[in-house]
Amino acid sequence: MANKTVRITILENPKIGDKWVSSDTDLSIQNNGTTTIIKSDVVTTDCISGNIVNAKTVDLDLTKDVVLLANQYHVTQVGVGYTCIYEITIAGSSSGTHNISMRFKETPDSVLGENIFEEVMGPNDPSIIFSINGNVKQVLEPHDLSEWQSLGTHSTDWNGTSNLSMIVQGIQNSSIDSTVDTGFSIKFELEG
Repeated sequence: MANKTVRITILENPKIGDKWVSSDTDLSIQNNGTTTIIKSDVVTTDCISGNIVNAKTVDLDLTKDVVLLANQYHVTQVGVGYTCIYEITIAGSSSGTHNISMRFKETPDSVLGENIFEEVMGPNDPSIIFSINGNVKQVLEPHDLSEWQSLGTHSTDWNGTSNLSMIVQGIQNSSIDSTVDTGFSIKFELEG
């Protein structure tokens, strides 16, 4: 067991615009049968004016899986809601090499939500980019809403005492207004 600072940052996006009338994010970490809330009810759209940083010191057993989660719920101007889940799993290991996987799911709460996504975001190929320690590991252009989208499993040297950083970058450029990108990007860090 080791105390680690878990820092989860919703990165600045000045192009988010006013397309979301409400936006809520819950940030947590799971390890060894315990879930620790890093921060709940984060107003995600506040990222229009800067990074939103939340951190907590957590006692982790790195020989067991560590799961970092960001659960988001966003509501559009027309009242359509979307649930987005970002999930990163750092497989438990005592060897100094960990398999790190990332998956993502976005689910509209209605058929109207599916149609809006396809018409407004679909033509511009929305994408998710997953990076570990500054290196892009996988890029995905998801077009199937409501299904888990895998961004792969990546073997990573990490001894547990150095810092580990992972970024999930969501890009959702509007086909109606090129100045708008409604995607959210989140940086997950474990600090030695």
